[in-house]
Amino acid sequence: MILIADSGATKTDWRLVKNAQDISAVHTAGISPYYQDTPAIKLALETQLIPYLPDYQLVEKIFYYGTGCSI
Repeated sequence: MILIADSGATKTDWRLVKNAQDISAVHTAGISPYYQDTPAIKLALETQLIPYLPDYQLVEKIFYYGTGCSI
């Protein structure tokens, strides 16, 4: 399974793709490493995302597209 995040400062749209025809959608608050520290991001994922993804343990790849990405 693949988990895809499209994140901005105010909201994050998540898609869990199991196969081409089995896609789950979840929406959480925005995630921005510029404004949130690791514990705040972890708490948001634990409370807003994981409870809505019962098969999250099977995720093999995560693709994050959003604010706060830099090299």
